[in-house]
Amino acid sequence: ELGAAKTITFHDGDPTMLEHAKTRAVAQFDGRVSFQLSPVDHTGLPDDAFDLVISHNGTHQMTSQKKLHSVMREFVRIVRPGGHIIIADYQRRVDPEFLSKLEERLRWTHPGIVLMLINTFLASFSRKEFEEVLASIPSITSSVEDAQAPTELSPEMIQRVADDPFKGHILDFSPISLRAIVQKEKI
Repeated sequence: ELGAAKTITFHDGDPTMLEHAKTRAVAQFDGRVSFQLSPVDHTGLPDDAFDLVISHNGTHQMTSQKKLHSVMREFVRIVRPGGHIIIADYQRRVDPEFLSKLEERLRWTHPGIVLMLINTFLASFSRKEFEEVLASIPSITSSVEDAQAPTELSPEMIQRVADDPFKGHILDFSPISLRAIVQKEKI
């Protein structure tokens, strides 16, 4: 649901992922979408162009804190002053709770991508590393928290969760994941 948004721009650095977005988004959003294929740290999108930038399960693909810093600077560049950046992603931890949640997530994952997913979990950033990167970027305010399960779901959403063949998706709302909210300061 677009709500107040007039358009949505889908961005990815991988043509396969962008094609996947196209097949699902064009019909759903009635042509009010555009697509951008480019590296995430050099999007080619205009300065201050977006009210909101959302990255879902994408930052764990970065190879270092330096790369994460470059990507976050790009997100700040393209969001308008006063706009927000929302990051939802896995975080790297090695405590027993995390390993238990990871095992549960992998149990419901297609066997063909389990090895890739393990590698991306290992490549993800800890909450502390994410906070360090954001603290080094001027002209923003930010918050990084462990993800939490929603406390109130409608009966329709409860049924959607129950019907989801990939039971591990609910783990996106557990401390296996983090949420970062960034606001670009107004000029």
